[in-house]
Amino acid sequence: MKAIIFDVDGVLIDTEKYHFIAWVNILMKYNIILPEHEYHKLAGWPGDDIDKFFIDKYKLRIPYGALVKQKEDFIYHWFKNNPIPLRKGSKELIIFVKNKGLKIGVASASPKDELILKLKKTSIYDYIDVVTSEDEVPGSKPDPEIYLRTAKLLNTAPKECIVIEDTPVGAHAGKNAGMTVIAVPTSLTKDQDFSFVDYLCNNLEDAKGIIEGLI
Repeated sequence: MKAIIFDVDGVLIDTEKYHFIAWVNILMKYNIILPEHEYHKLAGWPGDDIDKFFIDKYKLRIPYGALVKQKEDFIYHWFKNNPIPLRKGSKELIIFVKNKGLKIGVASASPKDELILKLKKTSIYDYIDVVTSEDEVPGSKPDPEIYLRTAKLLNTAPKECIVIEDTPVGAHAGKNAGMTVIAVPTSLTKDQDFSFVDYLCNNLEDAKGIIEGLI
């Protein structure tokens, strides 16, 4: 293996709960209460798909894209003005991977400006060789394009890449790209189906052990 490609939210950065809070705040403007258990089913979905789901479900008379635009504005300003927590063990894992001489990429559904902001505020940006956002590819996860593009920019064959994801949607994208996938679910995704991944870990320390065995 020559490269590790990380998802960001939920894998490197402990931010999935803030995305939930953002959706709760946006939907409250339309007198909609979003239960956490309902959001659990949507965790990892592309923002545009969540937007369409809510607009269709609640028959909102607004154009597609209106909700996700509000949500992206909300979350960007929140991240800009508040500390951003790393997931336990993430920085140690990145340093471990870097010291082993592997290339590091990130592939995230976040808008590029938000993605760069989060990586810089958490002091992990300088360890990353390639940053890819879904802004830069035509399809959303589970479409493999974001991982294939990242591998190409890393000048590494897909079969030589390891993907680390926390959602089934993202993990399917990695598998569809022909990469080895390690899933490390969060509290939001731990009850979802990861039976198709190559390795399923409880935490990033366990993932580190798997990576060490693969390289």
